[in-house]
Amino acid sequence: PAACPADCVKLCCKGTPVTYLVAGLVCERCTDKITAALNKIKGVKVEAVSHETGQAGLKYDPAQVKPAQLTAAIVDCGYKVTGEQASFKVTGLIDDNCAAVVENALVALQGVQQVATVCHKSGRAIVNFDPAQTDRNQIAAAINTTKFKVTD
Repeated sequence: PAACPADCVKLCCKGTPVTYLVAGLVCERCTDKITAALNKIKGVKVEAVSHETGQAGLKYDPAQVKPAQLTAAIVDCGYKVTGEQASFKVTGLIDDNCAAVVENALVALQGVQQVATVCHKSGRAIVNFDPAQTDRNQIAAAINTTKFKVTD
């Protein structure tokens, strides 16, 4: 597919991304059920729902839909949303020691359920968290308290 132009307003380019951690996904029928429910909501573009990873990734328009509506759609399908996952590009990570500094800052933040990875090779930190206790901005701020900085 062709890349979107810079002025694209479609959800694929301008939507707010979110990845939900979903308990109870065991088969394709489960993922199809959640995908169908989310696709019925105006202002939502489902990226992927996977029973293998237990994740539902999507983009949404916050002017049209609220996160509570998204999680309610998943719960109404009979599954439990256990958290969210966020990925951050982090500058300055050159070795495992640098990654450990960032990981320690993340683990200390209330609401962080798991630091899936902090990788100096990819320059990424992936964090599972409880959105009732923290959010992407607070996680980024925790990383930024170290000498390493979030760039996206």
